[in-house]
Amino acid sequence: MTSVATALRDTSRDFEELCATITAVALSRLCQQCGLCCDGSLFTRVSLSSAEVKRLDGRVALKPRIDGGVSLTQSCTALDGCRCRVYADRPQGCIDYTCLLGRALVEGETTLQGASQVVLRAHQLLQSLEGLLPPRTPLEPVSVVQRARRLMNTDGAISHQARAALAEVERYLRFHFLGQTRKLE
Repeated sequence: MTSVATALRDTSRDFEELCATITAVALSRLCQQCGLCCDGSLFTRVSLSSAEVKRLDGRVALKPRIDGGVSLTQSCTALDGCRCRVYADRPQGCIDYTCLLGRALVEGETTLQGASQVVLRAHQLLQSLEGLLPPRTPLEPVSVVQRARRLMNTDGAISHQARAALAEVERYLRFHFLGQTRKLE
């Protein structure tokens, strides 16, 4: 009996490790299709520790903050498509962050295929919004969302259609990636 119980316990442990590995691979694949947490669509900055600043200085665009700290600006200059060029040295804030969609995948609330469709739709909405904006100038943010927000604050800079598209993008991102169902003031 003891050897059967031990075998079952070992098999269960092996199965749990296999499930954890499969889940980690699925999350990694989803992130490599997405990049929205790094491209400026979800956030404008990531706070850095002094050790992270030293490690990343000269490799990514850093911005001093009013409080004396330093932030990694978003759209992150380490983002190459949807892959991070400084992944091994990425900041703790990046390591710790998993969006709502990623957590749903990890918890088994959605499949990789379902989550990938959500990411694809987000990218389609962003592409549609970009098509409604004036061409980007070198001084404007790379992020479509940040650029649209900035232009919206300029009288007449974007059309009503672009304003509506931005509102749709923001609702979609809040609901699927940030877990907010209403705009935070």
